[in-house]
Amino acid sequence: MKNVTKLALGALTLSVAITQVNAETFNATAEITNAISLTETTPFSIGTVFITKADGAIGNDADGGATDAAQININALTGAVTTGNGTTDTSDGAVTPLGGEQVGVLTVTGAAPFADLIITATTPTVANDLVHSSANPAIPTINFLALTAIADDADNGGTLTLDASGNGNILIGGEFGASDRATFTGTYADGTYTGTYSVSVSY
Repeated sequence: MKNVTKLALGALTLSVAITQVNAETFNATAEITNAISLTETTPFSIGTVFITKADGAIGNDADGGATDAAQININALTGAVTTGNGTTDTSDGAVTPLGGEQVGVLTVTGAAPFADLIITATTPTVANDLVHSSANPAIPTINFLALTAIADDADNGGTLTLDASGNGNILIGGEFGASDRATFTGTYADGTYTGTYSVSVSY
């Protein structure tokens, strides 16, 4: 009798899962906006004034001695107008306000929300003085003596705190004087006198 042996061969299946690591490169971006939008929304004006030239022999400051001449000041916060010096001394000239004065307003937009901006008002020089529209060199200028720029916020100081949209206002005032420069051979003429001023803001 023969023994018959059957060998059953089964197939062994090994399933191997190989994990593959893929390295990817992604971009990091930044948008740079260094410019802060600063626009004049209300023009600064000392209004209409009666003004006479000083005798040309007073003072010795950098702006031609006008700090000793008749002056007019516009308060940046309140808009109040005050005068001084030559209003009682005709040799110092005279400045009498007749109305229409206006505090200037500069508006900041599009800056960082709730940011604090440092306000810098550039000291006026002779180049900033108010000149008659005719540009006649004989007509005296109105001396731009001092510039005031303050924040229109709770502190009213030299730092402007912006709102949730990154906006805010700066109030502009200043001091002006009758010319006492002997170089002007003429007298003040009726008309419009225009000067310039500079204000900057930074984080």
